[in-house]
Amino acid sequence: MPSVGTGAMLANKKLIAIGISGDGDTGAIGIGQFVHLMRRNLPIIYIIEDNGCYGLTKGQFSPTADLGSKLKTGVVNDLPPIDTCALAIELGATFVARSFSGDKKQLLSLLKAALAHRGTVMLDVISPCVTFNDHEGSTKSYAYVKDHDDPVEEVSFVPFFEDITRRLRAGHDPGSDDARRVEAVSEEARRRATTRPTRSRALKRLHETRAPRRVRDRHHLHRARSRRLPRRS
Repeated sequence: MPSVGTGAMLANKKLIAIGISGDGDTGAIGIGQFVHLMRRNLPIIYIIEDNGCYGLTKGQFSPTADLGSKLKTGVVNDLPPIDTCALAIELGATFVARSFSGDKKQLLSLLKAALAHRGTVMLDVISPCVTFNDHEGSTKSYAYVKDHDDPVEEVSFVPFFEDITRRLRAGHDPGSDDARRVEAVSEEARRRATTRPTRSRALKRLHETRAPRRVRDRHHLHRARSRRLPRRS
Protein backbone atom coordinates (compact mmCIF):
# COMPACT_ATOMS: atom_id res chain seq x y z
CA MET A 1 0.00 0.00 0.00
CA PRO A 2 2.71 2.62 0.80
CA SER A 3 4.30 2.22 -2.64
CA VAL A 4 0.96 2.61 -4.44
CA GLY A 5 0.06 5.61 -2.27
CA THR A 6 3.44 7.23 -2.92
CA GLY A 7 3.01 6.85 -6.67
CA ALA A 8 -0.51 8.30 -6.56
CA MET A 9 0.68 11.33 -4.58
CA LEU A 10 3.52 11.95 -7.03
CA ALA A 11 1.02 11.91 -9.91
CA ASN A 12 -1.46 14.21 -8.17
CA LYS A 13 -0.31 16.17 -5.13
CA LYS A 14 -3.83 17.47 -4.46
CA LEU A 15 -5.09 14.03 -3.45
CA ILE A 16 -5.81 13.07 0.15
CA ALA A 17 -4.12 9.68 0.45
CA ILE A 18 -5.71 7.26 2.91
CA GLY A 19 -4.42 3.70 3.09
CA ILE A 20 -5.78 0.85 5.24
CA SER A 21 -3.67 -2.17 6.05
CA GLY A 22 -3.64 -5.04 8.52
CA ASP A 23 -1.27 -5.70 11.38
CA GLY A 24 0.09 -8.74 9.57
CA ASP A 25 0.84 -6.85 6.36
CA THR A 26 2.37 -3.98 8.34
CA GLY A 27 4.51 -5.95 10.77
CA ALA A 28 5.52 -8.89 8.56
CA ILE A 29 5.55 -9.03 4.76
CA GLY A 30 5.05 -5.26 4.37
CA ILE A 31 7.28 -3.99 7.13
CA GLY A 32 9.91 -2.79 4.66
CA GLN A 33 7.44 -0.45 2.95
CA PHE A 34 6.05 0.66 6.32
CA VAL A 35 9.49 1.60 7.63
CA HIS A 36 10.39 3.77 4.66
CA LEU A 37 6.99 5.46 4.55
CA MET A 38 7.40 6.56 8.16
CA ARG A 39 10.89 7.95 7.63
CA ARG A 40 9.98 9.91 4.47
CA ASN A 41 7.12 11.85 6.09
CA LEU A 42 4.90 11.74 3.00
CA PRO A 43 1.37 13.23 3.25
CA ILE A 44 -0.32 9.83 3.62
CA ILE A 45 -2.73 8.58 6.29
CA TYR A 46 -1.77 5.00 7.21
CA ILE A 47 -4.47 3.17 9.19
CA ILE A 48 -3.72 -0.25 10.70
CA GLU A 49 -6.55 -2.61 11.58
CA ASP A 50 -4.81 -4.32 14.47
CA ASN A 51 -6.46 -7.59 15.58
CA GLY A 52 -3.36 -9.60 16.52
CA CYS A 53 -4.01 -12.43 14.09
CA TYR A 54 -4.13 -13.45 10.43
CA GLY A 55 -7.85 -13.59 9.77
CA LEU A 56 -7.48 -14.91 6.21
CA THR A 57 -5.41 -17.92 7.24
CA LYS A 58 -7.44 -19.30 10.15
CA GLY A 59 -6.22 -17.03 12.93
CA GLN A 60 -2.48 -17.56 13.43
CA PHE A 61 -0.66 -15.02 15.58
CA SER A 62 0.46 -11.86 13.79
CA PRO A 63 3.62 -9.89 14.69
CA THR A 64 1.53 -7.53 16.89
CA ALA A 65 0.07 -10.31 19.07
CA ASP A 66 0.84 -9.71 22.73
CA LEU A 67 3.13 -11.99 24.69
CA GLY A 68 1.00 -14.56 26.55
CA SER A 69 -2.07 -14.13 24.37
CA LYS A 70 -4.00 -17.32 23.58
CA LEU A 71 -5.60 -18.68 20.42
CA LYS A 72 -8.91 -20.51 20.39
CA THR A 73 -6.95 -23.75 20.19
CA GLY A 74 -5.17 -22.90 23.45
CA VAL A 75 -1.80 -22.09 21.88
CA VAL A 76 0.02 -19.36 23.82
CA ASN A 77 2.11 -16.71 22.05
CA ASP A 78 5.71 -16.79 23.31
CA LEU A 79 7.13 -14.01 21.12
CA PRO A 80 7.26 -10.31 22.03
CA PRO A 81 5.07 -8.10 19.83
CA ILE A 82 6.14 -5.42 17.36
CA ASP A 83 4.83 -2.10 18.64
CA THR A 84 3.93 -0.25 15.43
CA CYS A 85 3.40 3.06 17.27
CA ALA A 86 6.80 2.96 18.96
CA LEU A 87 8.41 1.99 15.66
CA ALA A 88 6.72 4.86 13.80
CA ILE A 89 7.83 7.38 16.43
CA GLU A 90 11.40 6.11 16.29
CA LEU A 91 11.39 6.44 12.50
CA GLY A 92 10.23 10.06 12.66
CA ALA A 93 6.51 9.94 11.84
CA THR A 94 4.92 13.29 12.66
CA PHE A 95 1.49 12.00 13.75
CA VAL A 96 1.17 8.72 15.67
CA ALA A 97 -1.89 7.53 17.60
CA ARG A 98 -3.64 4.40 18.79
CA SER A 99 -7.37 3.98 19.29
CA PHE A 100 -10.08 1.33 19.62
CA SER A 101 -12.81 0.55 17.12
CA GLY A 102 -15.27 0.37 20.03
CA ASP A 103 -14.60 4.00 21.01
CA LYS A 104 -16.38 5.94 18.27
CA LYS A 105 -15.96 9.40 19.83
CA GLN A 106 -12.21 9.17 20.25
CA LEU A 107 -11.64 7.52 16.89
CA LEU A 108 -13.69 10.19 15.09
CA SER A 109 -11.62 12.98 16.66
CA LEU A 110 -8.38 11.26 15.65
CA LEU A 111 -9.59 10.82 12.06
CA LYS A 112 -10.48 14.52 11.84
CA ALA A 113 -7.05 15.46 13.15
CA ALA A 114 -5.40 13.03 10.72
CA LEU A 115 -7.17 14.63 7.74
CA ALA A 116 -6.00 18.09 8.87
CA HIS A 117 -2.38 16.99 9.33
CA ARG A 118 0.26 17.64 6.67
CA GLY A 119 2.67 14.74 6.80
CA THR A 120 2.66 11.04 7.60
CA VAL A 121 -0.14 9.88 9.89
CA MET A 122 0.11 6.44 11.49
CA LEU A 123 -3.12 5.43 13.23
CA ASP A 124 -3.17 2.01 14.89
CA VAL A 125 -6.77 0.92 15.52
CA ILE A 126 -7.33 -2.11 17.73
CA SER A 127 -10.05 -3.96 15.80
CA PRO A 128 -11.05 -7.31 17.35
CA CYS A 129 -11.40 -10.20 14.89
CA VAL A 130 -14.85 -11.52 15.79
CA THR A 131 -14.11 -14.87 14.11
CA PHE A 132 -10.67 -15.91 15.36
CA ASN A 133 -9.52 -13.53 18.12
CA ASP A 134 -12.48 -12.33 20.17
CA HIS A 135 -12.47 -15.03 22.82
CA GLU A 136 -11.42 -15.21 26.47
CA GLY A 137 -7.64 -15.26 26.76
CA SER A 138 -7.06 -12.94 23.80
CA THR A 139 -5.63 -9.51 24.57
CA LYS A 140 -7.18 -8.13 21.37
CA SER A 141 -10.76 -9.15 22.13
CA TYR A 142 -13.51 -6.57 22.51
CA ALA A 143 -14.15 -7.44 26.15
CA TYR A 144 -10.44 -7.35 27.09
CA VAL A 145 -9.85 -3.94 25.51
CA LYS A 146 -12.99 -2.49 27.09
CA ASP A 147 -12.01 -3.79 30.55
CA HIS A 148 -8.47 -2.40 30.24
CA ASP A 149 -9.42 0.94 28.70
CA ASP A 150 -7.96 3.66 30.92
CA PRO A 151 -8.13 7.00 29.08
CA VAL A 152 -5.72 9.64 30.36
CA GLU A 153 -7.98 12.48 29.21
CA GLU A 154 -10.73 13.20 26.72
CA VAL A 155 -9.40 13.56 23.16
CA SER A 156 -11.06 16.12 20.91
CA PHE A 157 -10.09 17.87 17.69
CA VAL A 158 -9.39 21.61 17.54
CA PRO A 159 -8.86 22.99 14.00
CA PHE A 160 -5.74 25.05 13.32
CA PHE A 161 -6.07 28.83 13.21
CA GLU A 162 -3.33 31.37 12.65
CA ASP A 163 -2.65 33.59 15.64
CA ILE A 164 -4.05 37.12 15.41
CA THR A 165 -1.25 39.51 16.34
CA ARG A 166 -0.91 43.28 16.35
CA ARG A 167 2.33 44.60 14.96
CA LEU A 168 3.93 47.84 16.15
CA ARG A 169 6.92 49.64 14.79
CA ALA A 170 10.29 48.30 15.87
CA GLY A 171 11.43 49.53 19.26
CA HIS A 172 7.98 50.43 20.56
CA ASP A 173 6.89 49.04 23.88
CA PRO A 174 3.29 47.63 23.95
CA GLY A 175 2.61 49.84 27.01
CA SER A 176 3.98 53.04 25.48
CA ASP A 177 2.01 56.10 24.33
CA ASP A 178 2.44 55.10 20.68
CA ALA A 179 0.93 51.70 21.40
CA ARG A 180 -2.04 53.32 23.15
CA ARG A 181 -2.53 55.64 20.19
CA VAL A 182 -2.56 52.63 17.87
CA GLU A 183 -5.21 51.03 20.05
CA ALA A 184 -7.27 54.22 20.04
CA VAL A 185 -7.12 54.48 16.24
CA SER A 186 -8.10 50.83 15.89
CA GLU A 187 -11.03 51.33 18.26
CA GLU A 188 -12.16 54.42 16.32
CA ALA A 189 -11.98 52.50 13.04
CA ARG A 190 -14.09 49.69 14.49
CA ARG A 191 -16.62 52.21 15.82
CA ARG A 192 -16.97 53.90 12.44
CA ALA A 193 -17.38 50.59 10.73
CA THR A 194 -20.30 49.69 12.96
CA THR A 195 -22.15 53.05 12.90
CA ARG A 196 -24.90 53.89 10.39
CA PRO A 197 -23.84 55.95 7.33
CA THR A 198 -24.52 59.68 7.43
CA ARG A 199 -26.79 61.45 4.93
CA SER A 200 -23.84 62.66 2.90
CA ARG A 201 -22.64 59.06 2.56
CA ALA A 202 -26.14 57.94 1.67
CA LEU A 203 -26.37 60.63 -1.03
CA LYS A 204 -22.99 59.64 -2.41
CA ARG A 205 -24.04 56.01 -2.60
CA LEU A 206 -27.26 57.11 -4.28
CA HIS A 207 -25.32 58.85 -7.05
CA GLU A 208 -22.85 55.99 -7.34
CA THR A 209 -25.69 53.54 -7.97
CA ARG A 210 -27.04 55.87 -10.69
CA ALA A 211 -30.51 56.03 -9.21
CA PRO A 212 -33.32 57.67 -11.27
CA ARG A 213 -33.36 61.47 -11.28
CA ARG A 214 -36.69 61.67 -9.45
CA VAL A 215 -35.22 59.66 -6.58
CA ARG A 216 -32.24 62.00 -6.30
CA ASP A 217 -34.50 65.06 -6.55
CA ARG A 218 -36.71 63.67 -3.79
CA HIS A 219 -33.61 63.29 -1.61
CA HIS A 220 -32.57 66.93 -2.29
CA LEU A 221 -36.14 68.07 -1.59
CA HIS A 222 -36.12 66.31 1.75
CA ARG A 223 -32.85 68.02 2.70
CA ALA A 224 -34.19 71.44 1.57
CA ARG A 225 -37.30 71.11 3.73
CA SER A 226 -35.28 69.99 6.73
CA ARG A 227 -33.16 73.14 6.41
CA ARG A 228 -36.21 75.36 5.72
CA LEU A 229 -34.84 76.46 2.38
CA PRO A 230 -36.99 77.68 -0.55
CA ARG A 231 -38.40 74.83 -2.60
CA ARG A 232 -36.70 74.22 -5.91
CA SER A 233 -38.72 74.86 -9.07
